Amino acid sequence: MRLFCSYQQLNIEIYYAGHINIRAHKAYFYIYKANYLLNFIFTQNQFMNTICPIECKRIINKNTNIQVIDIREAFEYEFSNIGSKNIPMQTLLDNVNELDHDKTYILMCKTGQRAEALANLLKYEKGFSNVLVMTNGITGWKQKNNPSLILE
Repeated sequence: MRLFCSYQQLNIEIYYAGHINIRAHKAYFYIYKANYLLNFIFTQNQFMNTICPIECKRIINKNTNIQVIDIREAFEYEFSNIGSKNIPMQTLLDNVNELDHDKTYILMCKTGQRAEALANLLKYEKGFSNVLVMTNGITGWKQKNNPSLILE
């Protein structure tokens, strides 16, 4: 999987993927999907609701109507986790209709970037208004709440 440095570079990749050959058509589709998610991050990020790991820890101990969802892949979750529910990003997207619109969800990943992309998608495409992103993901959790947590 290739990571893109900037939105501008992503647009260049889309142009080239569409004009190289037929094999690039599939790459174009995935690049288009990535472009769509990144567009949410760059244009909607100013409206994203975030929560710091310290506040997250405090609030989940008090409120039962809040659910923390770790959207990392299963192998990442098994290596280290904070006891939250693990639903990988793609699985969550495939089963988004099973989520309760009245419940508040806190999304987390390793650094917060995947969670931001998914939260924007849930907010602007699926109509969820009660989605928060844990700042810096499990990395932030380790820094603020549990320095003994092993991440790698």
